[in-house]
Amino acid sequence: MHSTSPNNAHQCDPAGPTIADSTSPLLRLPGELRNRIYEYALQTDDELKFDSGVRSYEGVPSDDGFDGHNIPRFIPCGAYRSECKDHVNQLKLTCRQLYKETAGLELQVNRVHFFTHWSDKFGPGQLFLTFIRNCAATKRGRFRDIYLWSSSHRQVPRLNQSLEPKDVMFELAGYCRQHPQVNISYAVPYLDTNDLWIDVVAQGLFLSLVIGGEDLRSVATIAHNSALDDMETAEFFKDASGAAILRVSNLKFRFDIAEIRNIESFQRELATAPWLDARVCLELATKWIKEGI
Repeated sequence: MHSTSPNNAHQCDPAGPTIADSTSPLLRLPGELRNRIYEYALQTDDELKFDSGVRSYEGVPSDDGFDGHNIPRFIPCGAYRSECKDHVNQLKLTCRQLYKETAGLELQVNRVHFFTHWSDKFGPGQLFLTFIRNCAATKRGRFRDIYLWSSSHRQVPRLNQSLEPKDVMFELAGYCRQHPQVNISYAVPYLDTNDLWIDVVAQGLFLSLVIGGEDLRSVATIAHNSALDDMETAEFFKDASGAAILRVSNLKFRFDIAEIRNIESFQRELATAPWLDARVCLELATKWIKEGI
């Protein structure tokens, strides 16, 4: 269960009277206690995901993520669209007072996933930004923890295509600067799932260079790995000042792996890639997986 303090804009006034003091036991409670109850009631073990309502989630591609098939909404991650007939936040539908005190609170006390299918023509960053552009300005900063990722079936053939186009990534970084209370994790897709750990190393070296400005290529002999050659042709590498825009403390690039579960497997893979320093790469991969880039 993911927990984070609710936004002050949605919290009750501890000293202020409610409009239903005489009828509702809940609304007669002190504001601080109501806030704790709301937060507990709206937390979900499954976290939340954005359901844009597009047919692309059923295997039919869409150009921009919104085709009017259904109303965009947020549903539990473990649920299917057809199973979710109601709003996650039922409290806000009870009365005006509860709407005022809880609207959007479910987005603050849960991690929210924006996910795109491998067949979609857009990435998770574009999906999130399209949603944000269609929100009222006062609602764009309601989130606290966002996870952007794509289906693992999407194969990325070249290292310099790890990220979405520059205009999308720069707008995403701009959102993070405007809303420092919102933490965004961007899951990086793998080049080839058959060589998981080697891909983690290649992607990590690339992102550390073009985003973090840290050149760690000394752990590899580039001539022996065509993937690392892609670094110097990547548009982010060639636009150093542009890449620096992505260096925002609340925007982290992560691998969709909880931890290095099998050290022996990682070491066996490294043995097939003599162009890597196995010990250093193990340390780097562990850091990238735990902390992001």
